[in-house]
Amino acid sequence: MDELNLSSLSLFITEEMVIIPEELQKISLSQKFKNNDALIPHQKELVQENGNVAEIQIEDILAQVKGQFQKGIVVIHEGHELESSLQEFLLKILGAVNCSLKDIALIGADNIENMPESCIDVLNPNKIIVFGLIHHPIFEHKKSKYIITQPSFEILFADDLKDISENVALKKQLWTSLQSLFQINK
Repeated sequence: MDELNLSSLSLFITEEMVIIPEELQKISLSQKFKNNDALIPHQKELVQENGNVAEIQIEDILAQVKGQFQKGIVVIHEGHELESSLQEFLLKILGAVNCSLKDIALIGADNIENMPESCIDVLNPNKIIVFGLIHHPIFEHKKSKYIITQPSFEILFADDLKDISENVALKKQLWTSLQSLFQINK
C-alpha cells in the first residue's frame, strides 16, 4: 500500500487541523512505548517510531517523571501535575521517612496511563506509593487502602493527597502505614 503524504492526505481531510504541543508530546510518548509489553528491568527494547528504530530504556521513562529515583521508590499521584501546596505536603511526608525528591520517581496518573503497562517492571522499584485513583494494571494489586501488599515489590495505596492534607485521621493512617513500609519506629 502506498504511503500517504500531506498533499494526498489533504484531499480527504478538508478541515483545518491544530496540534497542541503538549498533546504532541503525549502522542509521541505513547507511540514510543506502544506494544512494549515484554520489557524487563534495564532491558533495551527496539521500537519503531516514525519509520526509525529507537531504543527504550529506563532513562526514557525517568525523563518523563520528577525526581532522580535513587532509592527505587515510585510515587504516583492523581492527575498530571501536583499543586505546589500538595507537592510541599508530599515532600514533608517523604522527609519524615528520610526521603526527598532525589530518592523517588514522582509520576502523575495521567503520565503513567500513557506509558506501557510494563513501565513499572522496567523501573524495577523497591516500593510504590499510590495516592488516589489511577487507571493502570498496578491498581489490580490494591486490596485495601493503607495496607502494604507485596506482588514483587512493596506497594501502598492511599487516598488522594488533597484529601489526606485536609483530614487528620487520614494523615494518621498514612503515617502508620509509612512507618511500616519504611520500617521506622518513632
